[in-house]
Amino acid sequence: MKTIKESVRGIIEFIYREGDIDSSLKSAVTMQEGTQIHQMIQSEYEGFEKEVHLKKEFAIDDATVLLMSGRADGIKDDEHGIVIDEIKSTYQDLDDLDENYSFLHWAQAKIYGAIYSEAHGKRDVTVQLTYYSLKNEAAKVIPVVFTYKELTDFLYETVEQYKRWATLTAFLQSRAEVTAKEIKFPFGSFRPGQDVMAKAVYATIRDSENLIIEAPTGIGKTMSTLFPATKALGEGLVDKVFYLTSKTVHRKVALDSYQKLVDEGLNMVVIGLQAKEKMCINDVYKCQPHQCPYANGHFDRVNDALHLFLQDAGLETPESIQTFCEQHVLCPFEFALDLTNFAQGIVCDYNYFFDPFIQIKRHFTQKNAYAVLVDEAHNLHERARDMYSAFLDKNRLLEIRAHVKEMDKGYHKLLGSVNTAFNEQLKTQDEQGLMEDIKLRLVNSINKALAYFLDEGRFSDITKDDEVLDHFFEMHRFLRIYEYFDDQFVIMLDENEEKKLHIRCLDPSKALNETYGMVNNVVCFSATLSPLKFYQQVLGHSGSKRLQVGSPFDVKNRLLVINQVHSTYSKDREVTLRPIFEDVKRTIAERRGNYFVFCPSYAYLKTIKELFDEDYEGHVSVQSSGMTEKDRAEFLEDFVPNPTKTHVGLVVMGGVFSEGIDLHGDRLTGVIIIGVGLPTLSKERQIMKSYYDAHGLNGFDYAFTYPGLNKVFQAGGRLIRTEQDKGILMLIGKRFGQSRYLSELPGHWRPYEIVANEHQFKENIKKIHDLFD
Repeated sequence: MKTIKESVRGIIEFIYREGDIDSSLKSAVTMQEGTQIHQMIQSEYEGFEKEVHLKKEFAIDDATVLLMSGRADGIKDDEHGIVIDEIKSTYQDLDDLDENYSFLHWAQAKIYGAIYSEAHGKRDVTVQLTYYSLKNEAAKVIPVVFTYKELTDFLYETVEQYKRWATLTAFLQSRAEVTAKEIKFPFGSFRPGQDVMAKAVYATIRDSENLIIEAPTGIGKTMSTLFPATKALGEGLVDKVFYLTSKTVHRKVALDSYQKLVDEGLNMVVIGLQAKEKMCINDVYKCQPHQCPYANGHFDRVNDALHLFLQDAGLETPESIQTFCEQHVLCPFEFALDLTNFAQGIVCDYNYFFDPFIQIKRHFTQKNAYAVLVDEAHNLHERARDMYSAFLDKNRLLEIRAHVKEMDKGYHKLLGSVNTAFNEQLKTQDEQGLMEDIKLRLVNSINKALAYFLDEGRFSDITKDDEVLDHFFEMHRFLRIYEYFDDQFVIMLDENEEKKLHIRCLDPSKALNETYGMVNNVVCFSATLSPLKFYQQVLGHSGSKRLQVGSPFDVKNRLLVINQVHSTYSKDREVTLRPIFEDVKRTIAERRGNYFVFCPSYAYLKTIKELFDEDYEGHVSVQSSGMTEKDRAEFLEDFVPNPTKTHVGLVVMGGVFSEGIDLHGDRLTGVIIIGVGLPTLSKERQIMKSYYDAHGLNGFDYAFTYPGLNKVFQAGGRLIRTEQDKGILMLIGKRFGQSRYLSELPGHWRPYEIVANEHQFKENIKKIHDLFD
């Protein structure tokens, strides 16, 4: 017997949806509907039980049971009868709301009433909706009495409509589990270290724990996580596997790995999600029904098309979804989100799990039996800091205010109030441009502007103007992020733009850890998570298990030279630039081939390029800022096997060529890294340092040393991608010889040679011949 678990709200919103996609207004703004407002209203309940969990099973067929569940905001059951209360927040004028306002709101509350009444005497129920106005903080209660028969008729009618979806879900899930249980490892045997990693991932899923893994290049990290997670799904330990990536190239690798499992017999629905803008097939990226035929009437067409698509669905890429949606006049992005309801594997960006604005809410509002695999997890720290940060730009505010003056005088006036409050906020800054809190006046003025925009604004052109709409979401984001504000955040003015007010997340570990709690388990992994203690702390994995896997490659295939002769401190760069250039030139002269020279900044790259132009006869390629994917591909195409003369690529550490680049064999002979990669000294970094110092950690290491080292490790990881590869890795800079740096080098970067003088340099670069001969 297969049990399909669905929420009341999820079923209601799926079965009864209709009309258009309109991302411009209420569909995109939830304002964290629920938590704070619910708690406030519930605190005033008298005689109500709060957050009442309700559930009921329905036999769909001989093999399938539907378990419908949800939480009623409040239930009162006394001598006067049963009252079911549902709380909803709104920007609408409360006077415009009555029992006919929202079918979906009433449907959800009626289902709760039916389930509760059937279990408590089959009595009539007063179903009431409590609407809370985000405009003026007032509330309105709308009660309606329903008979037991009215409620249960509606309940069973809803279940009847959902039957075909429950049956389909059960079939797809059972098929996936059977084939996942039977598949064999697609490569016959495991690589060294791969079996250790795969077993650890499976055990983590089985035991509902979290895990952080550092596994060097060559282990086969994607398959080492996907295979055991898929086997765990086959055992019924989880219902879905989310594979999260930070870049498109990694998403393609994950989908290719799934294809290998499909070739082994896996038969399950796997969805590759792409950013909304990239999924769009309209002539222009406008998610409004009057501008997009795919958005216009989408919900009227989507369910029948979805059912048709799922009859033959398997491994589905963004391209296959786009093709189908073009034929059936549907929005590919919204269609793909619906497919995740029925998929067992989802490959997508970090945002869809971690970002509070982009997260797929249908999957992560309550804890579910999902396994989450986070690839290239060294990127997650900075990405998460950005996800939980926001800003307000006074100059932008004034531009929009002037722009809307003739469109909507009411909105123009409210933006003036925001500007006045912004000016008052600026007066609270200290000598560093820091502020202790956001003044209530600014919060209220923004809230009023948002409320007007969503209510009266619909009668003017402001809701259809892209610039105004973008600014609306900036203000909305600012308020949402402010709700998270605590000592892990800082309020500060931009260092370069005095009129830009930031709420910056210093430490996302708490937010990340809370997100982990919504799923069965999270596995974060990367080739570069050294030092692991740092990443455990900043990624919210302090209580998680940890694993470091050794490299499968022979250390004799790599010569690591630590050249500590020259200082790379900013104050010394003008003096040491020429000597460093000479060492680079002498190193690459030892063997004809392809080399990456990683520079600490674009400014440094520019100056060393001038020396190459003056005094080097080989082929030199130079990274430029803002390179397109085509530009990057053309850059890498020049790194050909067995070049007729040495080719040097001057690139920036931490840039697009620092990761996700696979140049096998003699397409990359050596990597030379100049400097320890420290982030630019800034006010924000200094604040981060102070924050970690105050929490008993080494603030300089957490704010500067470790993020810099990760850029070094990523750059060095471009070398030696297969068992056959050989190459030289040179680190240039006095600081690399310090114990604080040497002690943090990954285990597979040992042994290494220390160069402290000219004689040692000459002796060590001669070893390049021995390496390749």
